[in-house]
Amino acid sequence: MDSINTQAICLDYIHFRNYDRIASFFSEDLGLIKILFKGANRPRSHYTNLASPMICCQLNLKLGKGDL
Repeated sequence: MDSINTQAICLDYIHFRNYDRIASFFSEDLGLIKILFKGANRPRSHYTNLASPMICCQLNLKLGKGDL
């Protein structure tokens, strides 16, 4: 499976189903990226702070089967 390393900033997010979150990131290399965080809305999730707006982070992306 291919993987891509890039630095990105989180622009916004939307709630998806009960516990998931779709976050929009922007990076200089790839432009606008949408990432699905499974379980990000659970109370003890580690992804809650990562998928918050205006967070700058280093992403290691693994390409999935398709687009959302």
